[in-house]
Amino acid sequence: MGDFEPFWEFVSGPLVGSQHFGEVQVDGLSGDLTVYLRDGSGASLWSKTLRPSR
Repeated sequence: MGDFEPFWEFVSGPLVGSQHFGEVQVDGLSGDLTVYLRDGSGASLWSKTLRPSR
């Protein structure tokens, strides 16, 4: 598997009243990495999928 280029940094905040959390999933076959920002109920507010360079 290759590296993810360019470098990505995911930042969320500040926490004001509502709770949000991040979740990361990696596809074992493709190597794709998907980052989710979820609200307190688990609903996805935003996502980004990164594909590794080959």
